[in-house]
Amino acid sequence: MLPNLTIKTKLIAMACVVSAITLVVGVTGLFAVNRTASHLTDIADHKLPGVQNLLLMQGAQQNIKARERTLLIPGLEADRVERQLTIIEESLGQAEASRKAYQDLPRESAEEKVWEQFSLVWTAWQKDVQEFVRI
Repeated sequence: MLPNLTIKTKLIAMACVVSAITLVVGVTGLFAVNRTASHLTDIADHKLPGVQNLLLMQGAQQNIKARERTLLIPGLEADRVERQLTIIEESLGQAEASRKAYQDLPRESAEEKVWEQFSLVWTAWQKDVQEFVRI
């Protein structure tokens, strides 16, 4: 059948085939770009702020740990003790603000389960810190 067609018809047919292939590739690329943009938006709006808040909580916790160790030094001057206690209270406030900010972010079901377990441990840790400060 193809040998009976003119060169003009063959060229037009090939151009149509190439155009169809290009259209399929273009539409596929467009859907991929839209999907990628959606994932990037989710990462920028939810995942990165979550990581940032968790890192802030970790930093505050490490700061409190260092202050507690400083308070364990025998014969520590009263002004240094007061300074360490003030820093502990400030760090607890920063950690709590970061925790609330993270808690307000949307999470997937697996993250939610881990967060619930973490919240119990976090609350126990805060009580331990308050008990340490009280002593």
